[in-house]
Amino acid sequence: GLTSQPPLPGYASEILGSRAGFHNGDITRRTPFEDNSFNLIFSASVLEHVQNLPAAFAELRRLLAPGGVMVHSYHPFYCENGGHALGILDSPWAHVRLNRDDYLRYVGQFRPYECPEAEHWIRDALNPTPMNMMQKCLTDAGLDIRHWKAGMSKPGLLGLEQDIIKEAMEQHEGITLHDLTCNNVFFAATSI
Repeated sequence: GLTSQPPLPGYASEILGSRAGFHNGDITRRTPFEDNSFNLIFSASVLEHVQNLPAAFAELRRLLAPGGVMVHSYHPFYCENGGHALGILDSPWAHVRLNRDDYLRYVGQFRPYECPEAEHWIRDALNPTPMNMMQKCLTDAGLDIRHWKAGMSKPGLLGLEQDIIKEAMEQHEGITLHDLTCNNVFFAATSI
């Protein structure tokens, strides 16, 4: 469940000029906050790790006050290094060229010392939702996408060859070339 911490330690509160508190919890479950509690909800590098996006967006929608704004930035799974530290294999886009079982088998065979942590990371901490499905989850939750910016990977996308694109699209239903070439998504949404 969600736990509440006291305001930031004195030095942090003083430096920031804030009496903000810290709350730890699971946004995919009902939080102890009242409906319409927040005018602004912000996250950075979080959504790529949330496994139950419909539940998360429903709760975020419940918490967002009328006229409030949600702002999120995330690093998509399907980009060149979307597997993050423990999920990056030994060649670019290898994590999207394999299905989940082969991905886990690869980690077990070629990275046995980090395998237990990497298996947990791959199964429970990476969200392979394509951008169009992320947008659908938002609108299904009653949120209106007001701004969506998908930042492109490095110029030329060195190494993204036709066979990689074909294999990735065969392994992962619903992904597009845009999913493979985008390295950061920034969006803002409001309540409908």
